[in-house]
Amino acid sequence: MLKSGLNIKSAQISVQPPESHSDEEVAACIAAIYTIIDGSQSQPLSDSQASNWLSSGRCHSAGRRANHLGGSTWRMSGLPVVLLLMLVSLLSLPAGAQESEASDPAPTVCFNNANARPVVSDSDKHIYIKVGLCLGASKVQLEAIDGASIRDVRNGQLMANLTPRTEWQVSVDPAKHLCFKGKTNSDLATAGDAAGLKPVAYFPSAPRLFYNQLKFDCKPAADDDSVNGYLVVPPNGTDSVVGLNGKLYRGALWLKFTPAAVDGKPVAALNAINIVEVDDYLLSVLPAEMPASWPTEALKAQAVAARSYAIANIGKHAHEGYDVKATIDDQVYSGVANENASSNAAVAQTAGLILKHKGKPVSAFFHSTSGGATEVAENVWGRPVPYLKSVPDYDDSSPHFSWTRQIKVEDLEKAVTPSVGQVTSLIVVNRTASNRVKDALVVGTNGAHFISGQALRHLFKLPSTNFNVGYKQNCYELAGRGFGHGLGMSQWGAKSLAEQGYNAAQILTYYYKDVTIEYSAELPGI
Repeated sequence: MLKSGLNIKSAQISVQPPESHSDEEVAACIAAIYTIIDGSQSQPLSDSQASNWLSSGRCHSAGRRANHLGGSTWRMSGLPVVLLLMLVSLLSLPAGAQESEASDPAPTVCFNNANARPVVSDSDKHIYIKVGLCLGASKVQLEAIDGASIRDVRNGQLMANLTPRTEWQVSVDPAKHLCFKGKTNSDLATAGDAAGLKPVAYFPSAPRLFYNQLKFDCKPAADDDSVNGYLVVPPNGTDSVVGLNGKLYRGALWLKFTPAAVDGKPVAALNAINIVEVDDYLLSVLPAEMPASWPTEALKAQAVAARSYAIANIGKHAHEGYDVKATIDDQVYSGVANENASSNAAVAQTAGLILKHKGKPVSAFFHSTSGGATEVAENVWGRPVPYLKSVPDYDDSSPHFSWTRQIKVEDLEKAVTPSVGQVTSLIVVNRTASNRVKDALVVGTNGAHFISGQALRHLFKLPSTNFNVGYKQNCYELAGRGFGHGLGMSQWGAKSLAEQGYNAAQILTYYYKDVTIEYSAELPGI
């Protein structure tokens, strides 16, 4: 606990001499960020404010809410998102959890591994996640539906304000400038003292504060070359969104320069990263991963599993500046258009709850259909995961419970390395306890080759590794069961259990072993 004398009086913050260096560092950061929030945000930052921006954001990156949003369970305001970006260079801080004794509790900064990757929750137990939306793009299309501010990630400087209902093409030029260009003559922005802006050429009588083209330097911060680019932050409010490539997203967008190559030659590209509160993220993830028309208890189980996965994987792609991808590589995320009232309610009813194993968040993998029994991690990844065990499943109502596929002999011959010549047979030689193919033998005129069931699945895009092999007319016919890797919760099994009267907690503890269901923000050292 901090005992450095952090006092809040009439929106003024003062810091008395601390007892230790770590307390001094954290208290100074919190004080600096409160000063920035309480000050005039429309004016350029002073030199002292700009120098404190990075270090302040590192400790208070989730932001303090100037006005709490009443009974809203998952909505976020715009400005706190600006501060979240400063987490990228948090590695310089000592590992450990800190919290402040003040009239209004400050956020808690926790760490989830030896590299001190952060999970940040504010005084209302809100956790934010960075989602990679568009990666390595030459340009993106931005929509300022509600208007938006543009802030420099390196120092928090307010660079420009995009007027509402405007559209912009954003790209990075070879000199590492982030360039905004209005789609039409009426797509305008306002700016104060931001350098490098081009005035509107076709409205000579317009005030100099209006711009149709913006160009900003993308050079990285001095102490961390991953800190570059600009945040596009919608205005405060429960329904503010920002558009990217035709989709609308809650939270803010980080437009960041990233090295890329085309035909082996370096090119200028950018990553578009959505910084969003975890439960806002889940509003889109949940109906994308499970039909919103399914039973409420199944939806609640999916919400807890998806939240647990998200929090456990914060920092997964840290070297690229984001946590998770918006695809099946992590969890499907498509923005506000995917939201549904039923799934929104499931997110709200489980707010803050995650699965933990021995006090740590569980990477709660899930899949569509197991085909009768779930799988153990060692048969998929080659290493055991204590909470991922094989259990009987109740998913026979799934349309993916059984399937058939054909593999042409010539396609198998091309796929097998080293070449075995003309293939004469495909034989399953080893199965897991859940009946999935662990190893198969491809026999040919020039020899034989072992291939894993997982390799066969990926090579030929099979629904699962649970299959039998037959032969007919120069094709190997595979008759199988299940859809997905088979680890963790079976979604169709969860639906069946919910229909039989089991609640979300019972469903989760059936599919994940030796876990507890707890609030994420209460966990030190996430």
